[in-house]
Amino acid sequence: MTPERLQERLERWPELAMLVADASVAEDAEGFFARADAFAALLGSPGLHELVRRELTALVADPARNVQDSFEGVWVIAAGEAFELTLVTAPEVDDGRPAILHGSPRHRLVGAFWPEAIEVELFRHPRPHPSDVFDVSLVLEPFGARTLRRGEVLRQRAWFDVVELAPASAPAYALVFASAPVDRLRWTYERASLRPHRPTPASLAASHLEYAIGTLVHLEPPDAAEAIAGLATHPAHHVRWSAIRAVSGLDRERGLVLLRGALADPHPHVRNAARRGLAGLDEGEA
Repeated sequence: MTPERLQERLERWPELAMLVADASVAEDAEGFFARADAFAALLGSPGLHELVRRELTALVADPARNVQDSFEGVWVIAAGEAFELTLVTAPEVDDGRPAILHGSPRHRLVGAFWPEAIEVELFRHPRPHPSDVFDVSLVLEPFGARTLRRGEVLRQRAWFDVVELAPASAPAYALVFASAPVDRLRWTYERASLRPHRPTPASLAASHLEYAIGTLVHLEPPDAAEAIAGLATHPAHHVRWSAIRAVSGLDRERGLVLLRGALADPHPHVRNAARRGLAGLDEGEA
């Protein structure tokens, strides 16, 4: 969302401006949840409904209108570097419950936008765990369903809590206010077993870097190994390992240096992968 578009909305709707005020300040979960009263005030604001109606009317009037930042089932109402406010559509009853549950790398506040009450399903991790260490043995615990009525606010901790909108027989929408990502991975889960399904990067920029690494490996420009090696110290462990693995395939000597250094990497997945990589090179020499 462009800064100009966000500023126009903040000036028009004071409840929105109050909610996102000082959102750039780094916050833990409790600090973020302190915004619950401001979020409840926004839920009850006629200005919010006016904003959504106005934009939908503009879209219908001009089908070529570009809806920035939004995609099917999720409408971005306002967003900045430190927050995101979205309108999320509940699945239809005829479609059944999705087979995959989606965790969040952000702290979130969830409330009913339309109608007066919505149904949500709740799940939770039973114990703390590093969110960037994907572990398929960490089974979610179901916490049943809950009815959220207009003005009520549900608090969702990043990674720890999983909240899904229940299928609705009539159109239903939740309003979700989210912090900046506090985790580097977004986890998904199989509904049938409640076991982790797969991790994906929480940052689109990290996904772009991994794609760029893979493309450079295939194109094999002469300076690829040197360029990629700079990402071996990236903050995201999956980007670090993608870089180390790519360099190892392009430049054996440079790869050996990175693999040996990765034996002391802070992330266990990178350390284990480095050990396997070095063992594989040793077997190739035998």
